[in-house]
Amino acid sequence: MPKFPLHGQEYPSKWVPPHGILNAAEWALLYKVYIPFLMLSQQMSLDEHKCVNTKRKMGQSEELENELTKNTFHFISAINIATRWTVAMDYANEFAEHWKKFHFSNQHLFPKQQSKPNHHFDDHIPKLFQHWGPAQSSATWGYERLIGVSAKIPTNNKI
Repeated sequence: MPKFPLHGQEYPSKWVPPHGILNAAEWALLYKVYIPFLMLSQQMSLDEHKCVNTKRKMGQSEELENELTKNTFHFISAINIATRWTVAMDYANEFAEHWKKFHFSNQHLFPKQQSKPNHHFDDHIPKLFQHWGPAQSSATWGYERLIGVSAKIPTNNKI
């Protein structure tokens, strides 16, 4: 198994809440860097296996894996577009297309899974691109700190 540099970040050993959580920037790094490499490695090993078994038809598990790969591809593409340093109308349209395909694929692959409010918010990213420009970062700690500082300002309940 190849080892990738973690840029000082230690990811949890198990992906459940008691073992640690990731912030938005860490999730973005995971999906922009590590998961594409893992998917490529997985695909290469599958291709080697298929060369040995060329007469076999594609089974349900392979179709599911193919759909999951496409789903992840659209998600990663949307993240890459959303975190670019420049914005053009084409980018907004590309994001909308990838997000639509990702969302549709999610509904098909996970029919019992409810959509999260963040997923609805992401439907508005193309409009936000046009109005505000590129998102400079996916880390929200700066904004959370600003809200915390602002909340401590004595206003006498006049704001």
